[in-house]
Amino acid sequence: MQNLLWLLLAVTLAPAAEVLVRDVAGFRAAVEAARPADVIVLADGTWRDAELLLRGRGTAEQPITLRAQTPGKVILNGASSLRFAGSWLVADGLCFRDGQPPRGSAVVEFRGDSKSPADHCRLTNSAIINVNPPDRETESKWVSLYGEDNRVDHCYLAGKTNLGTTLVVWLAPQPNRHRIDHNHFGERPRLKVNGGETIRVGTSDWSMHDSQTVVESNWFEGCNGEVEIISSKSCGNLYRANTFYRCEGALTLRHGNRCRVEGNAFLGDGARYTGGVRVIGEDQVVVNNLFAGLQGDGSRAALSLMQGIPNSPLSGYFQVKRAVIAHNTLVDCASSVEVGLRGTNTSLPPEDCLFANNVIRAAGSYEVNGIHAKGNTGVYFNSCLVRSTHPASAALQAEMGAIDIRNNQLVNTGGGYALAVQVGAGAIADYNNLYATGSHLAINMTTEIAYPDINTWQAATGLDIHSLSVHPLFVSNEDLHTRQAALDGAGIPVAGVVDDFDGDPRDAGHPDIGADEFSPGGSDLSVESILSPVSGCTGGSAELVSMLVANRGGSAQTGFTVFYQLNNQPPVSENVGVFALEPGAVLPYSFAASADLSAQGNFNLRVWVQAAADDNPSNDTATAALSFADFNLDITVSKDAVCKGGSVTLIATAVSGASYLWSNGSIGNYLSAHPTIDQTYWVTVTRNACQHIDSAHIVVWPLPQQVEIIPDGPTTFCPGGSVTLQANVPDSIQWNTGATSPSILVSQTGTYFVTLTNSFGCTTYDQVNVTNWPTQITGEANICPGEQAVLTLPYPLLSGQWSTGESTQSIT
Repeated sequence: MQNLLWLLLAVTLAPAAEVLVRDVAGFRAAVEAARPADVIVLADGTWRDAELLLRGRGTAEQPITLRAQTPGKVILNGASSLRFAGSWLVADGLCFRDGQPPRGSAVVEFRGDSKSPADHCRLTNSAIINVNPPDRETESKWVSLYGEDNRVDHCYLAGKTNLGTTLVVWLAPQPNRHRIDHNHFGERPRLKVNGGETIRVGTSDWSMHDSQTVVESNWFEGCNGEVEIISSKSCGNLYRANTFYRCEGALTLRHGNRCRVEGNAFLGDGARYTGGVRVIGEDQVVVNNLFAGLQGDGSRAALSLMQGIPNSPLSGYFQVKRAVIAHNTLVDCASSVEVGLRGTNTSLPPEDCLFANNVIRAAGSYEVNGIHAKGNTGVYFNSCLVRSTHPASAALQAEMGAIDIRNNQLVNTGGGYALAVQVGAGAIADYNNLYATGSHLAINMTTEIAYPDINTWQAATGLDIHSLSVHPLFVSNEDLHTRQAALDGAGIPVAGVVDDFDGDPRDAGHPDIGADEFSPGGSDLSVESILSPVSGCTGGSAELVSMLVANRGGSAQTGFTVFYQLNNQPPVSENVGVFALEPGAVLPYSFAASADLSAQGNFNLRVWVQAAADDNPSNDTATAALSFADFNLDITVSKDAVCKGGSVTLIATAVSGASYLWSNGSIGNYLSAHPTIDQTYWVTVTRNACQHIDSAHIVVWPLPQQVEIIPDGPTTFCPGGSVTLQANVPDSIQWNTGATSPSILVSQTGTYFVTLTNSFGCTTYDQVNVTNWPTQITGEANICPGEQAVLTLPYPLLSGQWSTGESTQSIT
């Protein structure tokens, strides 16, 4: 009996084994011998065509583990694969790389065969990279989850280029409760056909069964295989805290009911086709999500609810019923919200849906609707600002059914409508704030008649009887902290939404709208903007300094101090005294002490507010760079005095971006002039509607009298001849021969000129050309007997004669 007790104790306390294996045969032997808590270690190196079947039964406390000797250094390529068969099995640190999927199965499968699904098994800290068949039309999967309660976490999957979903959850009659978390799903190129999902949970045949799979805290980047990044085709799944970055598609609740999409971030970063969440089916919940910079539309809209098919087959589009879309924040998406999106053969709009407590900001130059809704949907307590400059844009466009629009901020500051609705189709609208800066506030889409203000809209349609039309005073288009009255505590409780995007608890009675719940109460004074002074052409010596102070906190503020500082001068401070600034209120404050901005140039103005307690000091300060037209204008001249008719160059320089106009009509900063009298040249410099003028004066000196050369005879004579050249003035002259006498005798041919210079250095000159008569006779020198020749002198004979006795210029 004692020996038996020792044997049982030895078995119970046997240490876990760690076995290093170097080939598949060694791995299989280790698997056969494995017991709970044992560790099988794959040796570093390349494992080609390794078919690994991890079979066994561990426990929750003592799983059987397969791990790499060094994570990332065990490379499985070729047609390598891993299958889990059993329970409580873990594979850690494996890397499937640059291979091809095994024929007929996934790279990793959570089953030994069709009759032995795994449960409570885990693939962690592993990678599948570029494992593709030669033909991209060949369909394959990378990870197939069967069984129950399995997990894929902290893995990297990227580079899948062929048909087939990256990771698939296969259903069974009972919920499988798988968990897919903390993974990085890397880039996957566009296939342009169905079958390129990154994750699919279920199939259409099993879509009415519960899966209860959790997909959370994953990073999806460049997952562009098809329109559905995640395709949810089962019931009861949770998609939480995932980030989708530059993914050309949407998380799609394609088939099934009762799924929840919560706390995810969809970041388009301006990339085309990037989308958010598409909803189909019943009782779906989409809450606390952030959608930013998404550029997709239609099925790739930031938020879309599809129309349904009457009596839809499992593979069709079931009507959206009782969907809850709440507490989401959408910023600068090309298509923010589409309720009632059409699909093939669809006709049933969403029914009994709730769209509440959402914040929407939309911009662009194309037609943008903050919310585009069709069907029986309740649109409550949303804040929607559209800044698109397209005139047909609307903060909310509603059509096709009994839509209920109440207690919303619907604002359009781009020139379009606050509200566009089909009046008479059962729509209800009231207790809203409708505000638009364009010429029309709202439009009746039934009659296509637009109305300029709330009064004409109410009178013509009977809608919005208790609604207002006031500016909501949003702090900015980017900062989610809009003024308190527009956001903080402005929502209604939504069942099942107890915390926010960050996991912070929601106010149970008066939650904030949008994805983020701000801290209740507290002190938060902010400087919204500097109201004055503003940049201009000139500044005064006693400029008013004013700013807009807001109370973003939850309690009244009194006795706070405001400051302003100009450049590095000592700050100016003033206390507001007993005045109480209520939560959500704003105070345009003007300082009693003015600022001296009379000097031309640039100034840095800083204003801030200081309270005894401030929970958010980051918004206490505002700054402005002021400019008062310091042109730094200067004119440089090539010379400030010239002789009459001489050339002078003027160049004006000023600040960048200025334009120049000279007094003679010339444009540009360069002027070339030839003045004949004393002249002042003006230049007008313009920049940003401000002008500055400067001038330069040019003195013009007179020229001396015009000098002339008077020859005493012909300037063309026979070689050996000469001529006297006489100037018409006796002094201050110089010949080009160097002589300074009034006359010179020349016998050489050439050009002779004389220059007369006055006391200013200005000159006149004259010139003559002296040449010799040519002496050569032209004509035929050799002729045949009986022929004639003509002989010609180069000039007429003035005296003398030919040897023949003739005195003409030519003889025959």
